[in-house]
Amino acid sequence: MITFVICSVDPDRSRRTELNIRRSSGIDPEIFIHDNRETGWGLCKTYNHYASQARSDYLCFLHEDFSFRTASWARTIVDFYRATPGAGVIGFFGYALKTRSPSLMGGLSRYERASLYQHIGERVVRLESRAGEADFSPVVQVDGQCLIVPKAVWREHPFDEELFRDFHLYDIDFCVRIARRYTNYVCHSVFGEHESVGSYDDSWYRNIMLFQRKWDGCLPLTAVPMSPREVREAETFAAYKFYKRVLSEGRSAYVPFARSMYRRYRTGRTDLRLLRHALRYALILCRRRLRRG
Repeated sequence: MITFVICSVDPDRSRRTELNIRRSSGIDPEIFIHDNRETGWGLCKTYNHYASQARSDYLCFLHEDFSFRTASWARTIVDFYRATPGAGVIGFFGYALKTRSPSLMGGLSRYERASLYQHIGERVVRLESRAGEADFSPVVQVDGQCLIVPKAVWREHPFDEELFRDFHLYDIDFCVRIARRYTNYVCHSVFGEHESVGSYDDSWYRNIMLFQRKWDGCLPLTAVPMSPREVREAETFAAYKFYKRVLSEGRSAYVPFARSMYRRYRTGRTDLRLLRHALRYALILCRRRLRRG
């Protein structure tokens, strides 16, 4: 019923994930594990390559440090797809909107939907947030730790391996394209577990800019009713958080881009909150100049 695709650089970890799938899913799965130490492929290329070979009607793309905490979970997912023809991507952490402003994932916590045990340092945090009592919450974004999708939907909207060639933004791009025609969901009756958090390196910032050029005129997208004031609030928060991160990390190459995104939705309050980070950024630049002599 489901074909699993894992892009691996750690054979021991991917074997544990494979064993978890076989023990927890309640089905006889088809599993592709791609050893990326040999090829150095991006995730989009890896996922498209193996999805085209899949024999199942449903695909599951997951990180090698993701596992399932719920027994016999596959039937829950497949039954929902069969009862919901307009369903697109299903996962276990996501947001009910994608702002026009660049965002770390979603933004304001009220739009977060989760059914996940997340490792953060030495802690394991249970994340559980839903809209109402339904077992599936509509979202726009689903985090790439685990993306489940009908093969027919993937065939219409394969991963964009021409634009996103490494390991960032592939998931948001994939979900946004599908959300324009289908409804994506976070499943609350199945729990996943993810052993790492995202890394916001230089590659992530480059891919943010690629994503923005591609989708700027089509956003925001929402999966829940939102008033213009609520949309503006979400945009302001996302733009502020992104600009704050760029300044705090001293990423001078991306400051003009972040500033231009922020100016669309700035407020007096966010300007004041950014002052400390702007001063810190100025100090970082000063230290760099001193080191150069």
